[in-house]
Amino acid sequence: MQIYLIEDVKDDEEHKSFIKEIVEICSQEFFPPLTARFTTTDVKLNKNVVANGRIDDYIDFLYKQINLFVTIESKLVGYMSFIHNFHNDAVFGDLRGINNYITTICVLPEYRGRGIAKALYDFIETKLPQELTSNIISTRTWCKNKDHIQVLKKRGYLLTCTNNDDREYNGEISSTVYYAKKIKISQPKCERSLFMNEKKKKKMLIITTGGTIAQDKVDGITNISEDHNDLFFKEKLRDATEKLGIEVNTKDAFNIDSSNVCPYHWVELINLIIENYNEFDAFLVIHGTNTMAYTASALSFALGKIDKPVILTGAQIPLSEVGTDGLSNLERATMVAADDRIKGVMVVFGTQIIAGTRAKKTTVSGIEAFKSFNSYPIGTIGVGVDINEDQLKKYLGEAEKIVPAEKFAVEKFPVSKILSLTEFPGLCPDLLISIAKTGTVKGFIIRSSGAGDANILPKEEKVEDEQTSLRNFFEYLQENKIPIVVTTHAPDGVASMDVNKPGQLAKELGAIPAWDMSMESITVKLSWLLGQELSYERIYDKMLNPIHDEIRPKAK
Repeated sequence: MQIYLIEDVKDDEEHKSFIKEIVEICSQEFFPPLTARFTTTDVKLNKNVVANGRIDDYIDFLYKQINLFVTIESKLVGYMSFIHNFHNDAVFGDLRGINNYITTICVLPEYRGRGIAKALYDFIETKLPQELTSNIISTRTWCKNKDHIQVLKKRGYLLTCTNNDDREYNGEISSTVYYAKKIKISQPKCERSLFMNEKKKKKMLIITTGGTIAQDKVDGITNISEDHNDLFFKEKLRDATEKLGIEVNTKDAFNIDSSNVCPYHWVELINLIIENYNEFDAFLVIHGTNTMAYTASALSFALGKIDKPVILTGAQIPLSEVGTDGLSNLERATMVAADDRIKGVMVVFGTQIIAGTRAKKTTVSGIEAFKSFNSYPIGTIGVGVDINEDQLKKYLGEAEKIVPAEKFAVEKFPVSKILSLTEFPGLCPDLLISIAKTGTVKGFIIRSSGAGDANILPKEEKVEDEQTSLRNFFEYLQENKIPIVVTTHAPDGVASMDVNKPGQLAKELGAIPAWDMSMESITVKLSWLLGQELSYERIYDKMLNPIHDEIRPKAK
């Protein structure tokens, strides 16, 4: 019997074919069958998730994992796949942390009873190369899989979590049970020649900016702490980065509450990334939550289609407090930054992986503080890290072309001369015109009702004294070539300005429909374009065209 490891089988047709063959043979022995699963890490396997005929989807996930193969007399007979550096939320206590997570183990029926499964467990526990070892190994099965559970218990695996009645198939219900084991890491006993596709150690730069995660709470109020500097975060992430095989450097950009972040802070971050672009493979920006979405948008527009991950994260509860979400957010953000598939600016918070131009904070107290605005997230982090490949391609594909680091031309964000307003019944147009006439405001954003329906009446319609049509205000802006973007104050709304007559009239007067853009993206994008001193017409055109997947107009 021989066991060997392959880290990447995407170009290896022989081993890909064997994986597909053995999984199809063994599929019905699992509950639910592997043919009914979407991924190797589905959190729930009930009737709302499982779907027959999805075997190709499941196998595609196996191809991307680390694979162990067993041969007897040169014949492939057994197989195990696992995810290295996995954050398993179903593992608690001393067994919590980044681990090697076994997703699938299969042995051809005619070769069972020969100790193949035992040999595979021996290999993953004691014979992995040093850069792939982990002091914790976890896996899961269903509660009625008594034989497998008995094997796990004999090997010293401990039950860490039971998800009651979360599996359902053909009317039968079962529960998922998670097991984990802590092992002693020793030097690998196998030959290096057995291991293929050896990965180069990644270098990541952690950039700290302050925020809640770095603050201390005194008398119920969080305040800036001088103790929580860049070295503090490096130490907090030491265990995760060592297991992920990442070399870490740190830099303090600034240390402030994110409510005090201004455009010149964005420029400082952009320049830090550009200056260190060639030296590092990934960047982790630790940031306060209040303005994180604005900073993520600014970095997205300025850096364009950067071909390295720039990940922003933070916390709702300071790291110094009991129950902090800070450490898990830092670990998850580091996992995403280490993923070879990830490029571009993203927010990683809670269980969400969100495009930089789509992040929106939705709660001041909940741990799941951010959502992807009007768009699916790039991925989610639950039992594992699942990437929505289509969404990722769409996000990366919309960005402007990659520019070599030495040629990045970052225009400074100006002190924003944008006025953002919320329209309400009775808003006085004369007041708005008087503000516009000062010449200080270079662009307006207005949140109107419905699908961007600003209060505008037809020109020929008589305006009574008590009416407050904004037509004169919009006409003034059009005549003086001052851009105005119209969005909606309806949550998750889309401001197309083509549903009702008031919106159509506003569009005829030069208003720019925000479509599905978030307020953060609208504000930063308009500021970014104004800083480039573009013409009124060019700003109108660029606001309606995606720079980095921030807008998806159905019509223009």
